This record gives sequence, C-alpha cells and structure tokens, in this order.
Amino acid sequence: MYSYKIISESNNRIIFLFENNYFMLKEIEKVNSFISFTQKVSFFHRIIKNKYNEIISFYDTKKYLLMYIKIKDDRILDLQDFKIISDYKINDSHFEKKNYYILWNKKNNYFKEYYGSDDYIANYINGIALNAIQYCKNINYNDITYGFSFSRLHNRMNIISFYDPTNIDYCPIVNGIAEYIKELYFFYNEVIDISGLFEFNLTINDYSLLISRLLFPTYLYDYYKNEEIYNIINKIKSFNNYINHLILEIKKRYNIVPLIKWLGD
Repeated sequence: MYSYKIISESNNRIIFLFENNYFMLKEIEKVNSFISFTQKVSFFHRIIKNKYNEIISFYDTKKYLLMYIKIKDDRILDLQDFKIISDYKINDSHFEKKNYYILWNKKNNYFKEYYGSDDYIANYINGIALNAIQYCKNINYNDITYGFSFSRLHNRMNIISFYDPTNIDYCPIVNGIAEYIKELYFFYNEVIDISGLFEFNLTINDYSLLISRLLFPTYLYDYYKNEEIYNIINKIKSFNNYINHLILEIKKRYNIVPLIKWLGD
C-alpha cells in the first residue's frame, strides 16, 4: 500500500514526501513553450509523465503537473542562484526578442486609461514609468543577453519555487536580477551589494535594461489601491538613491551609460 506525507500545501500546489523523495503536484493554467528545455538542466525539478506519456493530467476539469523535486531547500535566494541558471543557454533563434520600450508603453497606457489620474500615486506611477520607458528607448535589443530567468519573483523567493520549471521564463537575464533586487528591498528590507552584479557577463545594453527595469514601477502597478503600496512608497526615495549609485558604478566601467539627474536629488 502506498503512503505519502504532505509537507506543505498552498492554493495551487502540494509538496509531499513519498518513499524518501520529495514531489510537487501543481495546478497550472498552461505550460510555457520552452519547458522541455528546462528538463535538460540538472537542477530544475523533473517533470513526471502520466501513464498516457503526457506531462499534463486532468482532474475535475483542472490541469496538473507532477514534478520530482531534485533540490529540496527552503533557503531564500541569493544572487549566485541567478548566475547559475543564467549561464545555461539554449538555441533561442525561435524565441521572440521583446522590445520593452514598446511593451512598457502599452502597459502604462493601459494603466492610465483604466485609472486616469485618480490621485497623486497614480500620477507618480505614470511619471516614474515614463522615465523608465524613456531610458530604455535607445537600447539595442539584439545585444541583450537571454537565459533562464524570471519576469516576476513575488512569493517565489525560495529555492523550491526557483527551480520549478513552470515559474521560469526565457528572457533577458537582467529581468530576474532586477525583480530580485526590488523584492529584497521592498519586502525583505535587504540591499544587494552592487559589486555582485559585475560577476555577470553583461553588455552595456544589459545594464541599461537593468536600470530601466529597476526604475519601472512593477510593484506599484501590482499594489495600486492596496494598503501595501504605502510601505513601498515610503522606500522609493532611498531605492532611487540605490539606482543612482548603481548607475555611477556602471559608468566607471562603461562611461556611455546615461545618468538620470533627478535620481541623485
């Protein structure tokens, strides 16, 4: 008779112990187009196919994925974790390269259309977004380094979530770095040592996108009309100082990276 022990349970996943091995059963909406590539990398959770040799199983009209957890670790992420996954490259010729100047303009225009200028926070979000959009306008997107990374990291700051192939994205590696820095700063009250960023093999355009993404108000969009936004707003000025310091450090190596004068005020 089979027996298992539930280790943790959340809204969309169960982690359980079976025969001294850890597994995750996760409800999903869809599977990303490159999930098969993650299965060629040793540290990502291994997807287990069902008896029909399919990765998705259906139960009560819902979709589920069963995974063997290769690395069971509850620690919080560090910057080196991003270095490990970003070093792995795949043939990305069939993946669309994103232009964030266009994408962020669309996102911010949607925000303005939906909320208008309801209050000073909405106006601030629009203003800071326009600065980020303007900063990434002249980026050469053919010179951006792609790899396994994350577009969003909120509530995914532990190793088990980090190596979950359904969470991963194949995108500019600075996306995950920027979101990691913001997550630590706004929700963990921790500041990343800037020197660690120079361990990544980044181009000038990567650094420009990193700065733009740090500046782009992802969390302000998410928490607008939520009480949590005031905790983020209270840290914005010091975070802007951090971005300014990062720009100055990058300029010591690549002098053509432009300054954002108001950040230093």
